[in-house]
Amino acid sequence: MARVVLLASAIALISLNAQTAAELLAQADHFADRGNWYAAGPLYGDAEVALGNAGDSRNEMYAMFGRLHRDVEQGSYSIVRAQVVKALDNPVVETDPLLRIRGLALLGNIDLNTDAAAAKDDWTRVLAIAKKIGDPKWENRAQGELGLVDGTEGDIGKAGMALYSAVVTSAKLGDVAAHISFATWLANGMIIQGMGDRAMPLIDNATKVALENGYTEVPLRLSIAKIRAMMNQPDPKRETVIEANKLIASTLAQAQNEHVLGAQTERLNESGKFARRRGALSAAERAFTQAAEVASTAALPRQEGEAWLHLSQFYRTNKQPDKAADAIDRGIAAIQRVEDAYDLPEHVAEKAEVQSALGSLAAADASYQHATDLIEGLLVNAPTSQVKSGMIGAMSQIYLAHFRLAWNGLHNAPYSFLIIEGARGRSLLDSIRFARQSGAASTAETPGEVEISHLQRSLMHDKLTSVHAIMSAM
Repeated sequence: MARVVLLASAIALISLNAQTAAELLAQADHFADRGNWYAAGPLYGDAEVALGNAGDSRNEMYAMFGRLHRDVEQGSYSIVRAQVVKALDNPVVETDPLLRIRGLALLGNIDLNTDAAAAKDDWTRVLAIAKKIGDPKWENRAQGELGLVDGTEGDIGKAGMALYSAVVTSAKLGDVAAHISFATWLANGMIIQGMGDRAMPLIDNATKVALENGYTEVPLRLSIAKIRAMMNQPDPKRETVIEANKLIASTLAQAQNEHVLGAQTERLNESGKFARRRGALSAAERAFTQAAEVASTAALPRQEGEAWLHLSQFYRTNKQPDKAADAIDRGIAAIQRVEDAYDLPEHVAEKAEVQSALGSLAAADASYQHATDLIEGLLVNAPTSQVKSGMIGAMSQIYLAHFRLAWNGLHNAPYSFLIIEGARGRSLLDSIRFARQSGAASTAETPGEVEISHLQRSLMHDKLTSVHAIMSAM
């Protein structure tokens, strides 16, 4: 009789734990759906333990992926990635489409920050599974994320159209998390293209959607986008600068409190730019250095590359070209690791500025030529002449800096004007080509476009000679 009672008590205890785990999962999902992984993470962890004790392997893996989503924000992307890859080989995950989507989506988010090619593979697999099981939410999410990958590879036009479509579709599906995420990415793209004022309404609308759908605070990434939009106005008003500074301080405190390393690096980079703009040099150097350190700890090469770029610019403008040389070489190495085609031209152009500051004018000219080749590769994929002109405008400083080097440094007037006319003529030529091709566009990728993609990847990985190596050889 005692054995029966003991068995019954054990069964009751397991049932209670399973019920408690279900409640934990529901609470965790509630927070996760609103982007609050800080609150969701511990709940997923507790549910994972309870479900493991109850023998519910399927939901244990579900909870584990939720916990790992939080872990990746607090620690190293590479360490968490290895755990996700291992989990995807689990038979329970392999045979459950929705569970596999959950794991691949997490892997895709990690790879988007560290390896664009791997991210493309991750989200392509998510898209295939979503189509197979008829899940419109994940199909739209995968298509939007693949658009982001296109953007990192330099196809800005395709990325913009994919993100816009993803925002519209997620709104129709009631997928609030995706709506806010893709709207944030689209706004960031507009800001990069020099359209910070036009991005503000998109950011404000996404903020409204968040607050109307149970978000207790504005998502960190959305706040970052707002800061960028405010600070990238052609001539921001004094009150705008004050508001942006307050937002930088409050969001940095939030990111540090929640231990979101990716958000911390972005906030630190923005804080450094703001400090440099107002002449607080020590604060700017400290912010950029911290950004590089945090990004390196979290294995986030894109954010690390941005921090090193800012440090190089800081050292160069403050007459410390040797420090700048080391910084920009580190920045280029980081950007090449993540295969970020759009950011690389700016890094290579900064290398040219450093080389010029060190007196190596021929090397600087070669670096500017390489940066121009990278820009040309980006322009090939722009869908319209308007987008191409906008991209040239956004990167005009590279052309102008190259012009100044040719005019003031190389004292070559014909070459100087060839650089400027090349940029203007490229935009005009593309306008003519687009006018001829409009109405006959095809969504299929041609053999020529495939070859262009290969050439772009080759350009991204061309070895750039170290500044110090050049100088020592002179």
